[in-house]
Amino acid sequence: MRACCAHDTTQALWVGGVKSSLGAIARWFLPLRIDVPAATGDACADRKALRSAVERAARDERQAFWLSHLGGVVVNLGGTLVIAERTSWQTGLLSFAISYPIGLLGTYTMPRASWGRGREPAWTANLVAGGDRWLLVAGGSF
Repeated sequence: MRACCAHDTTQALWVGGVKSSLGAIARWFLPLRIDVPAATGDACADRKALRSAVERAARDERQAFWLSHLGGVVVNLGGTLVIAERTSWQTGLLSFAISYPIGLLGTYTMPRASWGRGREPAWTANLVAGGDRWLLVAGGSF
């Protein structure tokens, strides 16, 4: 192996290690936490608390997704510039081409189920029979 190739590989490995460490540290210090409220026994209060928890979870998931997405772009572009300055543009662009899709894979496999659940319609219907009358009752949020 030529000396220039070994130098390029060593530099790319160091920068790649730093980029991976930044991603791991971000996940370590900013984990996605979803708190489930305790049951109170009051169905209406429990439903309201759960609905609020789903809305918070959706907001936190959305924020984590976009921070991961933008953070990945910034870190990978920064790493590309460092590698390009220390070795060559080809090595820097190769590093970006390899590491950015891996970051996207991590970002797009993050939990995102609460995004749509907070906007789902919540409704109920009930049929009430009394004597010769029937009543259909529907309620909820649409």
